[in-house]
Amino acid sequence: MLKMNIFDKIYKYKGDKELDYPPGTDEVSDVEHQEWTLIPAPTEDIHDPLNWTKRWKWITLMNEFGWLWSANFFINAFGSLYPVLERDFQITTMQVTLFSTVMTLVIGFGNFITLPWSMKIGRRSMFFFTNIFVILSYIWTATAKTYGSMMGARILSGVFAAPIEVAGPMIVSDLFFTHERGYYNGVAYLSLIVSSYISTPISGAFADTIGWRKFYWLGSAIMILSQLFIFFTMPETKYNRTVTQVTVLPKELYSNTTAAKDVETSDDNALEKHKVEGLSEVWGYGKPSPRQWKLWSSPDKTVSIWELLSTPIIINMWPAVLYVSLAFTSSAGLLLSIGFIQSQVFSVAPYNFTAMQVGMTNLGFVFGGVLGTLFAGWFNDIILKYQTKKNNGIREAEMRLWDVIPWTLIGLVGAYIFAVGISKGWNWFVVCVLGLFVCGSGMSAIQTVAVTYAIDCYKPFSSQIALTACLWKNFWVFGVGYFINNLTASRGTVVSVTVLALPVFLTVIATVPMIIYGKSCRRWSSKHELIGKAQIY
Repeated sequence: MLKMNIFDKIYKYKGDKELDYPPGTDEVSDVEHQEWTLIPAPTEDIHDPLNWTKRWKWITLMNEFGWLWSANFFINAFGSLYPVLERDFQITTMQVTLFSTVMTLVIGFGNFITLPWSMKIGRRSMFFFTNIFVILSYIWTATAKTYGSMMGARILSGVFAAPIEVAGPMIVSDLFFTHERGYYNGVAYLSLIVSSYISTPISGAFADTIGWRKFYWLGSAIMILSQLFIFFTMPETKYNRTVTQVTVLPKELYSNTTAAKDVETSDDNALEKHKVEGLSEVWGYGKPSPRQWKLWSSPDKTVSIWELLSTPIIINMWPAVLYVSLAFTSSAGLLLSIGFIQSQVFSVAPYNFTAMQVGMTNLGFVFGGVLGTLFAGWFNDIILKYQTKKNNGIREAEMRLWDVIPWTLIGLVGAYIFAVGISKGWNWFVVCVLGLFVCGSGMSAIQTVAVTYAIDCYKPFSSQIALTACLWKNFWVFGVGYFINNLTASRGTVVSVTVLALPVFLTVIATVPMIIYGKSCRRWSSKHELIGKAQIY
């Protein structure tokens, strides 16, 4: 009874029933065998991406993930190249850091070009034409001879590789229903984590053997290959639809574990076996139309450029989005900023690592990030299901946030193992395998929970929320780049990691009021006209 009272006090609202179901509050009729409301409702158009076969959805998704992986892999590979770049360009450690921080800042603003492009013209043309400039930027990087030239190449990379931070949720929203998007967004995010940290040992190996410039010639070749895949196998996924109905779908008909075998079948009676009133008869049998293979589409007159540019600014005033931005900025910023000092501390005594060995230290982040992302998503769903059951079948987005506090503490423990270990000269195994692994798992888990919470709250704005969160993160990382190397050199790793951890501590403090008052904040934001236009209910 006590537990029920706690849930009642936190989540229940005694008032207007309509106001009690703001975005992020869902009623699950059968908690044990969850029946999902299909949003958007399936159309009768065989070319609607929601109606495509699993095969076409996965081909499109793999094209996107392949591009995200490749672009992110090469722009984040400077972590192990500090000594080499300092020698080749005759610059300081902080100047090398600026190669990454300036590019990171430019990525945030580049999304104000690429996101409206994808919404107004289309996703296919956005990927195809921006990738041309990504290829050119890698060629420029491989041939740069001066500091200014290299900085120009990094800026060009940042502007046109910007979709790496927002394209994932956008394409996933085109292809999948709202209740499926959390899983596929998690896969997209996981691919970014792995590509970010696994690139440094490989770039370091190139630097130690055949030269770092060859690494970016390889990047150019891979992006050219990606261009061919985009042209021949990635159709347009932008589709204009009007929500006119609501369809309830049993989970067993369309889940991540059973969809492939249930839908991709030659049995003509496959859908009949799972008869659902209102379900489109072409769902699961669609394919792209010839028009969806065009590289350029007429601008969508229903999409306002002003609204596309102003929406991220408007939603940034919503408390839930501010909280997600804080959680994402603090956790991702800590991981990225530690990367700025890895070469600085590992390339000197007592470690004296080579460029490749410095890059190998990132493997702790890789394995920790994979574990944290996968386990956090799985465990978070268990907690959500338990709390929904206790709350009489009413699921609140804030139920996910209980996990943030323990994951934050775990990540901070790992960060301080790294910081203290470096200052004391501990064995590299303890510092890298234990410290960075634990830090990576905790911080990656926070990002997973925060992003999923944001999607639960405001599903149609997933790309805009990603843009907002990434912009705040990029501002923070850019600022950190101006002092973190000098601070580490003068005061040590414990002080520098403490500075980096301050926003993480703030996230822990902010989590408690968000759990308690998050629904009230969502109710307040539900009055905004953007919610009505998006038909978020």
